Amino acid sequence: MSEWKVDPDHRRRLLQLQKIGDNKKCVDCHAPNPQWASPKFGIFICLECAGIHRSLGVHISFVRSITMDQFKDEELIRMEKVGNANFNEYMSSHG
Repeated sequence: MSEWKVDPDHRRRLLQLQKIGDNKKCVDCHAPNPQWASPKFGIFICLECAGIHRSLGVHISFVRSITMDQFKDEELIRMEKVGNANFNEYMSSHG
């Protein structure tokens, strides 16, 4: 049986990202200090909005805790490249 654990470097990087600019607030409702993320979109969200994202189904959005769940390398890179500000800018420019 393989041992599962969160990569401490990934956790550190996610916590640093969560403290930058618009990432300090939930992308959906603007609640402070979001502790969840949608790695598919590269955004940070609060617990309540994470529940809404979960109800959409994993084919649309899936969520992970930024402190308790493991992120794949490519998901972490997406979180670093996108973030809440870039996501909001993209959504605004595309209606």
